[in-house]
Amino acid sequence: MAAEVRALRPDYAALLIVAEGLRPGPSDQASDAFLTEAEDRARKHMGGARPEELPQVAGWRETFRAFGAKPQRTRPGSAPRQPSPPASWPRSTGLRL
Repeated sequence: MAAEVRALRPDYAALLIVAEGLRPGPSDQASDAFLTEAEDRARKHMGGARPEELPQVAGWRETFRAFGAKPQRTRPGSAPRQPSPPASWPRSTGLRL
């Protein structure tokens, strides 16, 4: 990691997860229940706030600005992504907040 990044965000950590051999399939009751529970937890955690209003995200928006990035154009990873996954994908493969 660049020294400039470490100086701006000493709390920065990265994690890379590689998943191979995954095959999409149709959703079932278990995957729908899992996703519904995750969505409910995310809504409760958000408390009606927009992602960029959360303290964790707001700090990263400031870091983006320090690097010269425009947070409205360079969205943090926790912000909802648009567009949603294609309708042909099983619901359980998309993560929505």
